Amino acid sequence: MRPFLVRRAVGPDGRILWENQPHVARRVISEKTARVLTSILKGVVGDGGTAVMAGVEGFEVAGKTGTAQKPDLVRGGYATKKTVVSFIGFVPANDPRLVLLVMVDEPEVSGSGGLVAAPAFRNIAGASLRRLGVMPDKVGSQSLPVSQEGTAARIERGGRRGAAGEKGALEVPDFIGLSRREAVGKAKALKLKVELRGNGYVINQSPAAGAGWGRGEVLTLNLQG
Repeated sequence: MRPFLVRRAVGPDGRILWENQPHVARRVISEKTARVLTSILKGVVGDGGTAVMAGVEGFEVAGKTGTAQKPDLVRGGYATKKTVVSFIGFVPANDPRLVLLVMVDEPEVSGSGGLVAAPAFRNIAGASLRRLGVMPDKVGSQSLPVSQEGTAARIERGGRRGAAGEKGALEVPDFIGLSRREAVGKAKALKLKVELRGNGYVINQSPAAGAGWGRGEVLTLNLQG
């Protein structure tokens, strides 16, 4: 797309004096290459990726993390503790409505773009998709509501899980992206037995969210960051 900075100029009387319009300049990459790249970038946000906390419930997200050292203007070279971390992504991945870049300059906590910038992407993208009225990709899923504290509140899918095939089986709640304290508080509220491994934020869990399980089972949460 041909870029422009000013959308329109409006006179004192409200009359539009001139207006820029979107204009396709040329195709940069082929459709086949775009599909392959999208598939790769979806893996960044998927299980085992570097930005699982960028996932927006109900939607496929494609994106890329970034972590860059800042130059040391006094001693030369790169500063040891000053970084710029980022996450850029688009959603829904196969029919994009949003492209969003989150950059954090010199974060106070150590970590990569997948740990620092990705949660902000998740919150902003989830709220924006709801405002735009975009329906989830996955049937039966909902986009995440944003809590007053600005963190994504995970939706509990209550009731029995018919697919589990076990009488009394429940669905495993989603803990991905929660801090250690948030995970402990949520587990206490739901009266669940959890085993915490590591510190920081929950990057994966076993059993996975949505799986069927019994109340006596232990949920293992792996944290990083």
